[in-house]
This record gives sequence, structure tokens and C-alpha cells, in this order.
Amino acid sequence: MFMKNKAKVLFLILAVCLLSGCGMVKEKKEATEAEHKEAVIKEAISCIEEKKYPQAIGMLSQIKDDKKAEDLLRQLRYLISGTYLANLDDGVAAIDNSGKVRIKTDHTYRKDNTYKESLGWDNMKSLSFAQGRLDGLDQTGRIYSTKDTDPAYIYVAEKLKSYTEIEGISTDFDNYVLLSKTGKIEAFSEKYGEALEYFKEEISTWTDVVKVVTGQLRIAALKQDGTVYIADYNKYYGADGTVDDEVNDWTDIVDIADVFGGPIVGLKSDGTVVCTKEEIKGPDGNLVKNPHAFHVSGWNDIIAISQSGYSLLGLKRDGSVVATGGNAHKQLDVSGWHDIVAIAAGDWISIGLKSDGTVVIAGDCGKLNPEDVFGRKDLYVPTVKY
Repeated sequence: MFMKNKAKVLFLILAVCLLSGCGMVKEKKEATEAEHKEAVIKEAISCIEEKKYPQAIGMLSQIKDDKKAEDLLRQLRYLISGTYLANLDDGVAAIDNSGKVRIKTDHTYRKDNTYKESLGWDNMKSLSFAQGRLDGLDQTGRIYSTKDTDPAYIYVAEKLKSYTEIEGISTDFDNYVLLSKTGKIEAFSEKYGEALEYFKEEISTWTDVVKVVTGQLRIAALKQDGTVYIADYNKYYGADGTVDDEVNDWTDIVDIADVFGGPIVGLKSDGTVVCTKEEIKGPDGNLVKNPHAFHVSGWNDIIAISQSGYSLLGLKRDGSVVATGGNAHKQLDVSGWHDIVAIAAGDWISIGLKSDGTVVIAGDCGKLNPEDVFGRKDLYVPTVKY
């Protein structure tokens, strides 16, 4: 009996030791994971200090369930997006330090565009130029438009009464594509009366989206994991020239740019740039040169990208800018730019925001003074706080 009781005691002691050991292993694992997160965040902050924003985004994107990493990612993505600056083709729109939108245009070429130079919009976050219309998103998720009497805007404004978590906006013609804070997309169009019918089902399945861009015929979305979704009108009608297969192989993407169904451009976490093919199939099935082709194979150390229908700008870490595409209006003549922190490409002009809150312009800017568009150094220049 004594031996039997002794055996029970030894078994209990062994069980307690094993359970304690499991607890210690679990605690050690959790401590190791926490230390790893802290080390990655520290390295990412070092990259931020060196203006290596894509690299920092790449690092932070690997961290799950960490509020500090999520906050840094949110700030970085906004900083490189440049959505606080907009190219109106014949002018500039920018958010100033008070949260208002300031506009300066010249109507030499496009007299149909009329904007007030000071809009009554407050607490603004992002701007989106939509071919003759400027749309905006404020910090609370409210949508604004310079053509707020248009049926498209009225329809969207009515639908948005039930939305309170809008994080991003991309607009084009009568299309409004909105990104929620939960990583889901809602697309609205006056023409179709609902979410774009040929995209509706597909985009409803997309999750973890951190950026969305739209042209009239396509929606492109960047995922948290660095891959890209495409919903292409051409795909639904069996047309040639879709880019789904190309972007399916993309990884480590930290930003995307796309306009009018032309090439999709991606900024990678190593500071290089990728672009969809330079050749497309013509009506006869033969390959022809893509009129919207961009040449980016030699680009490196890029921290932001911006695309128009015919031109692409890349902002380098040293504050200079590279450009490719059509240059009919000398909008690519940006080689002399320096100290640039944000860019906005256009078919007529290119715009650069400098670190002192002023802008520079290249191209046919008409009567605009490219050296002093607004006259004051008070445009909003975001910084990352950590």
C-alpha cells in the first residue's frame, strides 16, 4: 500500500512538473514572439528615419495583431499615397495645414473645368480627381464633390448615410469606389444604380484591402500581404488585353497606380517598380506596342508613384523625381526637381509638393506660375509619428 501511494505521489509530482514545463515553454514562446515584433518595429523605424518607406512597409506588414505596427503602416501608406495633393490637368488642388482644400487652375486649355479657389470643405483627408470633377474624403468618412448636384454624387451621398467607416476613395467619371476600414470595397455608379454590376460579386469577396484605384473599366486593389486583386471589364466580355495573369505573380507590393484601364504599376518593398506588359493584342490577334507603355526597369530607390493616362512619375528617396511615358506637353521635364515629398502625375502637367509646403509644376501650366502657385508655404506635408 505504501509503495502504491508513493507511486501516486511521484506521478502527481511528475505531472505538475510537466505542466509547469509546458507553461514555461508557452511563456518563453510568447516572450520570443514579442521580442521579435519589437525588433522588427525598431528596424522599420530606422528605415523610416532614412526615408526607406517601402522597406518599412514591407517589414511592418509581416507583423500581425500589433497596434503600433498597424498605426505606423496606416501613416506610411497615407504618406506615400500622395492623396493630399491632386492634379487637375489644368491646375493644382491640395490640402493645407488647416484641413481645407486650396485650388489654383488655369483655363487656357480646359475651359469646362471651373473650381472655386477655396472650397468650403473642412478637416479633409484625401482628394481624387475624376475628369472634370474633384472629390474629397474628410477625416470622418464624409464624401465631398465640386459637382455635388450631379446625379452620381447625389446617389452615392444617399447610399453613404449608412456608412461610417470609409478609409479611402478613388473616383473616375461617374464611378465612386470606396474602401472601408475593415478592408472591404464598395463601388457605386450612377449609370448602373448599384455597385458596378460586372464587378459587384467579385469585389464582394475581396478582403484585407489596403488601397483601391479605379479607371472607368477596371478596379485594382492592393492587399495587406502585398498581392494585387484585379476586376477588369474586358474579362467579363472576353476581350483581349486583360492583366490578371500578370499581376497574379506580383508579390511584396506596397502601393499601386492605375488609370483608364492602362498599365497597372506597382511599387515593391525594395524600392523598385513593376508595370504590366508593354505590348497588347490588337484586333487581329497580333501584338502591338501599348500606347500607354511605361519603362521602369531601371528605377530603384523609389518611395512613391503617381500615374496619369499617359505619364508615370516616381519619387526617389533623395527627393528627386524620375518620369516615363508621353511628354507632349513637357510634363516629364522634372529632372531639376529636388526636396520633393509627394507627386501627382497628369496628362498636361506634373506636380511636386516640396517639404516646405510649396509646389512645383512641369508642363503646359498656362498662366500658372510654376514657382509659386499658392504664394504661401502652408500646404499639408504629412510626417510619421512613432
